[in-house]
Amino acid sequence: MDEITLRLFGAPHVAYNQRAVSFRLQKELALLIYLAQTSAAHTRLSLATLFWPEQDTSRALGSLRRTLYQLKIDIGASVVEFHSDQVRMRSDLTIRLDTQKFLMAAHACSHHAHSPDSPSATCVASLKASLALYQDDFLSGFSLPDCLYFDEWQYFEREGLKSDYLRIVASLTAYYERRGDGERGAEIAMLWLRREPCHEPAHRALMRLFLQTGQIVAARRQYEMCRRILADQLGVAPGDETERLYRQIGAARHDSQPRPQTRYVRSGDAYLAVQTMGEGDIDIVNIGGFITHVEQLWDEPGLVRFYTRLGRSARVIVYDKRGVGLSDRVGQRPTTEQHVADVRAILGEVGANHVIIFAVSDGAAVAIELAITYPEQVAGLIIYGGQAKGVQGDDYPWALTEEQYERWSDRLVKGWGGPVNLEYFTPTCAHDERLRLWWAQTQRLAASPGAVKAILDGIRDSDVRAVLPRIAVPTLVIHRRWDRSVHVESGRYLANNIPHAQYIELPGDDHWWWVGDTESLHAAVERFVTRIGH
Repeated sequence: MDEITLRLFGAPHVAYNQRAVSFRLQKELALLIYLAQTSAAHTRLSLATLFWPEQDTSRALGSLRRTLYQLKIDIGASVVEFHSDQVRMRSDLTIRLDTQKFLMAAHACSHHAHSPDSPSATCVASLKASLALYQDDFLSGFSLPDCLYFDEWQYFEREGLKSDYLRIVASLTAYYERRGDGERGAEIAMLWLRREPCHEPAHRALMRLFLQTGQIVAARRQYEMCRRILADQLGVAPGDETERLYRQIGAARHDSQPRPQTRYVRSGDAYLAVQTMGEGDIDIVNIGGFITHVEQLWDEPGLVRFYTRLGRSARVIVYDKRGVGLSDRVGQRPTTEQHVADVRAILGEVGANHVIIFAVSDGAAVAIELAITYPEQVAGLIIYGGQAKGVQGDDYPWALTEEQYERWSDRLVKGWGGPVNLEYFTPTCAHDERLRLWWAQTQRLAASPGAVKAILDGIRDSDVRAVLPRIAVPTLVIHRRWDRSVHVESGRYLANNIPHAQYIELPGDDHWWWVGDTESLHAAVERFVTRIGH
């Protein structure tokens, strides 16, 4: 049986028998959408009046006839049928509409006995499925400026679908808040605010969810965002209920657990900023990427959740490398040997004699050198999103060429503090306003543009390929399949060239380890840590 598929959330897309269809005329696409979405028969005169209101009856009917003919030509088959004076979609044609699937999922539990605020598990699954379909508003960016009646129809269709969407996100947000699942609730509340940025109840819901999960700073920041948006867009101040919640957050801030204290460790000619957190019989030292800031990390809820969970089974050690964050600025580019000496100084100061290294991104080079040179101190090595070489080589063709790397580096340095490069580091959150503000501030606090340039030059020149076969400690390599910052072949190369390395390839395109599917990453790390610890 022939089938036609229409995706109408966002810019419209049409496929006939799984073949994409392009249209010569906007009105033939609009006509197809109208017939499919209304799922009804319409008289020729009503269609002519809808799409050609400026023409007299005879000319409008002629325009309709020519448009229907062009529709048949562009699709390659007739998808409409005629009964007397009426036009409708072919009755023997399978019509697949994302809007129809959305409405079926959205109203699947409308007849159930429970209240709308207390959906069953089955209903929650159905409601979540509907959210996945709603990628953008109905026919976003599509219009027929000379067809007032069609635009009115499109407007009411869009608002009706959007109303269902907002009802669902409000219901799911409340559902997760009542269940104490603040993380999932916050994800849904952010979707809510993306569609209704001026809606105070949505801001309050997100503030409560942040408060529920102990993210006091994030809750306060959400209030500030709410206050600013209301002032800029509506010219009003937050209401009494929002202000009362803000005062509760202020009280909670004073009652919350303090952040880990930053201490300084001397290594050669530099002082390094260090924090330890968590409890456990094994120590995990985190060697971060090209910039870090141990105090700023506590303003990013995702990082807090990541380290808090990691700290349930181990003592976690984080630090700022020399030259960045709260550690001493240095006048020249640090060598790998200096970075290795810095880690050993930190381990000696905090009494960590046998550690698991969790290295991310370019921190892999330091971790590899440490594991090779001092295997007696390294119980295991975890490399996430790492690479063996900074730019392309004869047996390393997937990396950037030196010229490409320089262009990328220059763009990063010129936009430093902007924020910049979020579309590479975390494409799924690149437009998250809260994260953008945090990343811009982290850049400014962690390093100057000149310092970043020196660091990036060091990454460009790094090459640990030759020493990989010398790694003798248990090693786990983790990489996300569509990582946009470090190609997945880099992770595969590490695993293939490190003796007996375990390799786990996760779905996703985020380079930052604390966003995206963190559950799979945590599970992999925890299994490795448990195995090494026993």
